[in-house]
Amino acid sequence: MAENSNFEGAKSQAIRVFTNFVKKDKKNLAFLQEEKNTYIKNGWYKIVPKTNWEALLEKPHLFIYQNWVFNAQSSSTKIRKILNPTTIAGDTSLNASLKKTPILLPPPFLILKSFFLHKYPMSLDIKKAYLQIQLNPDQWPFQLLVSFDFNNQNWQNFPEIVLQTTLAFGINQSPTFFNPAMEMLADTRSEEHTSELQSQFRI
Repeated sequence: MAENSNFEGAKSQAIRVFTNFVKKDKKNLAFLQEEKNTYIKNGWYKIVPKTNWEALLEKPHLFIYQNWVFNAQSSSTKIRKILNPTTIAGDTSLNASLKKTPILLPPPFLILKSFFLHKYPMSLDIKKAYLQIQLNPDQWPFQLLVSFDFNNQNWQNFPEIVLQTTLAFGINQSPTFFNPAMEMLADTRSEEHTSELQSQFRI
């Protein structure tokens, strides 16, 4: 394992988070496994075989810490996964390592103004939106997650390393990447709302 690997720290943090999450409702254990299976089925997650762990952890990599938040009042997303790209590994983090791109966001007053100019300001579920922006496979090791086999009652003893194949919301460039990506998507579609996708700003 690389000297500055934060795998053990990420594993300990994940155990704490998942333990607290399951304490709130034992059904959450099944939910976590179901959510992970959905991500794998859709190609957003890839589980690293244990035989490949050593090779992966010897190369430059970074594990992102995660939290799971339960909001009973939410009508659409009662449970949300939150990633932390400021997670420190060695003396740096994912956000600190990224090349600073030009800020393509309009000033806040223009963003707010769109709510007056447009009948339907664009509103998208972040969970689904950022899952649509795929990363180059060479970049997957810098958005690693620690998960577990939640089918096992002693899940804490069965860690898994997860490769995220899509953009993690929260990194410095997320909004900068997301808006042009949505406009490019709109150019290839002919549905009723593509004009809104091209002309309106997403936040």
